[in-house]
Amino acid sequence: MAVALYLFASQKLPLYVTSLAIMVIVICVPFVGRLPWLQDAGVDFASTFPTVEEGLSGLSSTATVTVMAMFLLSAGIQRSGLMHVLGRKIVPLVGDSEVRFLLVVTGLVGVISGFVNNTAAVAVAIPFVIELTKRIGMRASKALIPLSFVSMLGGMLTVIGTSTSILAVALLADVPEFGRRLGMFEFASVGIIILVVGLLYFVTVGRHLLPNRDIGGGDDDGDEQFVVELRVPAGSELVGTVVAEAGEVEAIGAEVLRLTRDEERFDGEDAKRVVLADGDILTVRATTRQVADFVADESLHVASDMDGGFGHARDGRLVRVVVRNRWLFNGRRAGAIGFWRRFRARPIGIESTRMRADRLADTKLRVGEIVLLETAEDELPGLRRHPDLVMLSEFEDEFDRRRMWLVGAITCADRPVSTTCSARNPARRAAPSWSPSCSPASP
Repeated sequence: MAVALYLFASQKLPLYVTSLAIMVIVICVPFVGRLPWLQDAGVDFASTFPTVEEGLSGLSSTATVTVMAMFLLSAGIQRSGLMHVLGRKIVPLVGDSEVRFLLVVTGLVGVISGFVNNTAAVAVAIPFVIELTKRIGMRASKALIPLSFVSMLGGMLTVIGTSTSILAVALLADVPEFGRRLGMFEFASVGIIILVVGLLYFVTVGRHLLPNRDIGGGDDDGDEQFVVELRVPAGSELVGTVVAEAGEVEAIGAEVLRLTRDEERFDGEDAKRVVLADGDILTVRATTRQVADFVADESLHVASDMDGGFGHARDGRLVRVVVRNRWLFNGRRAGAIGFWRRFRARPIGIESTRMRADRLADTKLRVGEIVLLETAEDELPGLRRHPDLVMLSEFEDEFDRRRMWLVGAITCADRPVSTTCSARNPARRAAPSWSPSCSPASP
């Protein structure tokens, strides 16, 4: 046990290796105990340590399988991008208020924790929570600590919200004296009260006790910022809305720098008060993740007119490159270089904190400039080998948006694994909690 605790704490070995090693060792000890000299000494390991059947019984436990299934479900939610999109939808509800953030975001994660394992719910929520805190100027620690506690409270809403609840249900199913099985919302009446009280505590008292600093560089995750142009296409649902109220721009979180309409230009706060029309160009500052969100959005097009044509990025791969050919790039306009002709890639952004020209195509590049390109996947090998560019990184959208609604439907249809097997013979030690011979219990 001492060695196991040391390995778990130090993580000298991966956690799953330590866990499996413990299981194997305690199963194998009785075989060592059969040595004649140990038996002559009166050492009886066989009666103390589990048999092979007992040692492996946890792998057939309803609780174990259910917890594993909940983590798989949570991973599917994260991979589909459902939490990311949900986070964007609640941005207008949060605004720039810390109180509304705690009520809406932590309350939402608390409710979700009742139906998805609470540990996994926090894990998939952390990225968009950190993004929201940056947007409203809130310290990440003042959001993540309440998030963790509220998720634990929310896990008490149902019997599948926490691993301990699932284990309790599985164990009680094997106790004939208990006389019934626990329902899905057995704890809900108490859980709702506890969740609401926890939320009110953090909104009123708890948030003032939380640390007001982020240790280890929590204020900045090093995410690069690009100046990008977005075109409002004909028939867009954003036509006729004010820029500041355009849901997509606000939800994605990019900063609007300028709006260009023919020869007219509106900068900063003036741009946010303009009513959008067909063909308007919005110049924004955005991270690679935000650019990928704009690429997937139908109401705005990520413009790529630095080559003279006017296309828009759709399904290509986003890559960051450094330009290094002094003769080709130094002092030349981005629109005059011919990225598509030379590199089979469309330039859609320049890494910068401000605009350096009226339009992105008029920006003069320098050696060492970092440019965001959009290209087809089969063009990447040629781009990596090109002597005029150095590829820094590729951005592969980790979200499988095509399966987002399927994951949501599976989550809504989720039910706890029934633990309705009849009572076991108490004489059998640590018998598996499920076997093919189990039959449905009476209502």
